[in-house]
Amino acid sequence: MKKLTVILLTALLLLSGCATAEKPENPYRLKTYTTESSIAGIPQSSIRCDYFYSENGQICRWDSYWKGELHRSEYPEYDEYGNIIRSTVTNSDGTQTVEEHILTLDEAHRILRDEVYVSDSCQEISEYAYDKAGNQTMQTLVRYPKTTEDPSITCRIDKTYDENGNLLREDVRWNEKLPTHTDYSYTNGKPEKVSNYDEHDRLTDYTMYSYDETGLTVTLTTYAADGTLEETVVNTYDEYGNLLTNEHRNETMDRNGKTVYTYELINQKDAA
Repeated sequence: MKKLTVILLTALLLLSGCATAEKPENPYRLKTYTTESSIAGIPQSSIRCDYFYSENGQICRWDSYWKGELHRSEYPEYDEYGNIIRSTVTNSDGTQTVEEHILTLDEAHRILRDEVYVSDSCQEISEYAYDKAGNQTMQTLVRYPKTTEDPSITCRIDKTYDENGNLLREDVRWNEKLPTHTDYSYTNGKPEKVSNYDEHDRLTDYTMYSYDETGLTVTLTTYAADGTLEETVVNTYDEYGNLLTNEHRNETMDRNGKTVYTYELINQKDAA
């Protein structure tokens, strides 16, 4: 499912970590990340993203490269509270807007609606609902067909939480099909196991999490329902908790990938 600023959010969610021990104040901000992947030792893709900041420290642009060539640039716009409310994506030479996101927020600055436009035509709308504690309890998606031959796509995700605000279960229903679901279990307030089930409530795979002494996620190991190892993800960090590398290996497809993150000092002048 397409999300707003997929590249940005993927990186920043990983970089946020989940540390519990006190760390020194972080003087760095994300500058680039590069992902290389291969199947059976044969290179498959090379992706790079460069981030640029305004004088007030907000990301004002990020450029995405595919196999060394500039693919697209994205420009976020902010409200007076620093929330992204619009994002415009241009082609490689900046002469054409290829995609636009328009966000509607509530009084608590949470996203209520995300509209995606391509060539001035609305292609996708996502809407969100929250409980009194601020937990996101529902997300709906409508993806409109690009041609008259294509069907519309709908999706609804329902989420339940425990009394501490930990996500316990997600039920996902596509186009009125029977829902699949994901269950979450925790140890000391941190995810320990995430289990996926098909529409007939049969376990398909599960992922185990491990952490370092500061609470940062170090490994994610995914197994098939029968316990066969499927994928391993290993993260490394610097002394401030910034993610340095993210490596994964898919055993079933002989697929390997590595993402490397680089940073710059926050007080460095780098307006685009």
